[in-house]
Amino acid sequence: MSSLISYFPILATIAPEWSGYNRLTKIMKETANFFESIVTEHKKTITEDDPRDYIDAYLDEMKKSKEDPNSSFSKSKGCKD
Repeated sequence: MSSLISYFPILATIAPEWSGYNRLTKIMKETANFFESIVTEHKKTITEDDPRDYIDAYLDEMKKSKEDPNSSFSKSKGCKD
């Protein structure tokens, strides 16, 4: 389903409430905060090289490839550090 903003991006500036832009932004922030809290909790309870799930495995790989600038395991590509 597309929103008006997809077709008329200027509406986000002119009428952010009416166009749904404010609601979309709020939902995106809430989603990011939700995932950030999950990642933070995983960091507190992680057991190295014994992943419980995808997040643990990704955090392990981020740690292993921290010095590799060409690594695809980074904050910007997966989860925040």
